[in-house]
Amino acid sequence: MLAIVSLREYIHSTVKEVGSMKKTLTILCISLSALMILDSMNAGHALVMFFLAGVIPGTNVAIDAARMLELFTLLIGFTLSRITMSLMRIGNMRPHLTYQSS
Repeated sequence: MLAIVSLREYIHSTVKEVGSMKKTLTILCISLSALMILDSMNAGHALVMFFLAGVIPGTNVAIDAARMLELFTLLIGFTLSRITMSLMRIGNMRPHLTYQSS
Protein backbone atom coordinates (compact mmCIF):
# COMPACT_ATOMS: atom_id res chain seq x y z
CA MET A 1 0.00 0.00 0.00
CA LEU A 2 2.91 2.32 0.77
CA ALA A 3 4.30 1.92 -2.75
CA ILE A 4 0.94 2.82 -4.32
CA VAL A 5 0.55 5.95 -2.20
CA SER A 6 4.07 7.12 -3.01
CA LEU A 7 3.49 6.36 -6.71
CA ARG A 8 0.30 8.43 -6.66
CA GLU A 9 2.11 11.28 -4.93
CA TYR A 10 4.92 11.06 -7.49
CA ILE A 11 2.48 11.20 -10.41
CA HIS A 12 0.60 14.08 -8.82
CA SER A 13 3.78 16.11 -8.24
CA THR A 14 5.00 15.36 -11.79
CA VAL A 15 1.72 16.56 -13.29
CA LYS A 16 1.94 19.77 -11.23
CA GLU A 17 5.50 20.36 -12.44
CA VAL A 18 4.52 19.80 -16.08
CA GLY A 19 1.60 22.22 -15.72
CA SER A 20 3.90 24.84 -14.24
CA MET A 21 6.42 24.29 -17.04
CA LYS A 22 3.70 24.69 -19.68
CA LYS A 23 2.56 27.94 -18.08
CA THR A 24 6.12 29.26 -17.93
CA LEU A 25 6.83 28.35 -21.55
CA THR A 26 3.55 29.92 -22.68
CA ILE A 27 4.35 33.19 -20.91
CA LEU A 28 7.89 33.15 -22.30
CA CYS A 29 6.72 32.55 -25.90
CA ILE A 30 4.07 35.29 -25.68
CA SER A 31 6.61 37.74 -24.25
CA LEU A 32 9.17 36.97 -26.94
CA SER A 33 6.52 37.27 -29.66
CA ALA A 34 5.47 40.67 -28.32
CA LEU A 35 9.09 41.82 -28.28
CA MET A 36 9.58 40.67 -31.89
CA ILE A 37 6.44 42.50 -33.01
CA LEU A 38 7.48 45.69 -31.20
CA ASP A 39 10.97 45.43 -32.69
CA SER A 40 9.57 45.10 -36.22
CA MET A 41 7.60 48.33 -35.69
CA ASN A 42 10.70 50.17 -34.39
CA ALA A 43 8.96 50.84 -31.08
CA GLY A 44 12.28 51.31 -29.28
CA HIS A 45 13.35 54.05 -31.67
CA ALA A 46 9.96 55.77 -31.38
CA LEU A 47 10.09 55.65 -27.58
CA VAL A 48 13.62 57.07 -27.46
CA MET A 49 12.67 59.85 -29.87
CA PHE A 50 9.67 60.69 -27.70
CA PHE A 51 11.79 60.88 -24.54
CA LEU A 52 14.68 62.81 -26.09
CA ALA A 53 13.00 65.12 -28.62
CA GLY A 54 9.30 64.99 -27.78
CA VAL A 55 8.35 63.53 -31.17
CA ILE A 56 4.95 61.86 -30.98
CA PRO A 57 5.26 58.33 -32.45
CA GLY A 58 3.71 57.93 -35.88
CA THR A 59 3.73 61.66 -36.61
CA ASN A 60 6.21 64.45 -37.21
CA VAL A 61 4.66 66.58 -34.45
CA ALA A 62 7.05 67.48 -31.63
CA ILE A 63 6.05 68.62 -28.15
CA ASP A 64 7.91 71.70 -26.96
CA ALA A 65 10.54 71.40 -24.25
CA ALA A 66 8.49 73.08 -21.52
CA ARG A 67 5.65 70.54 -21.91
CA MET A 68 8.10 67.63 -21.85
CA LEU A 69 9.65 69.04 -18.66
CA GLU A 70 6.18 69.27 -17.11
CA LEU A 71 5.44 65.69 -18.15
CA PHE A 72 8.69 64.35 -16.71
CA THR A 73 8.21 66.34 -13.49
CA LEU A 74 4.71 64.92 -13.10
CA LEU A 75 5.87 61.34 -13.75
CA ILE A 76 8.79 61.64 -11.34
CA GLY A 77 6.47 63.10 -8.70
CA PHE A 78 4.03 60.20 -9.07
CA THR A 79 6.87 57.70 -8.89
CA LEU A 80 8.41 59.23 -5.78
CA SER A 81 5.04 59.46 -4.05
CA ARG A 82 4.38 55.76 -4.75
CA ILE A 83 7.78 54.83 -3.35
CA THR A 84 7.24 57.02 -0.28
CA MET A 85 3.79 55.56 0.39
CA SER A 86 5.06 51.99 0.10
CA LEU A 87 7.92 52.75 2.50
CA MET A 88 5.46 54.30 4.95
CA ARG A 89 3.25 51.19 4.75
CA ILE A 90 6.25 48.96 5.41
CA GLY A 91 7.17 51.13 8.40
CA ASN A 92 3.62 50.89 9.78
CA MET A 93 3.59 47.12 9.40
CA ARG A 94 6.74 46.71 11.54
CA PRO A 95 6.47 49.21 14.41
CA HIS A 96 9.05 47.37 16.50
CA LEU A 97 11.78 48.44 14.04
CA THR A 98 11.17 52.16 14.47
CA TYR A 99 13.21 54.29 16.85
CA GLN A 100 11.52 55.05 20.15
CA SER A 101 13.01 57.67 22.43
CA SER A 102 12.93 56.96 26.14
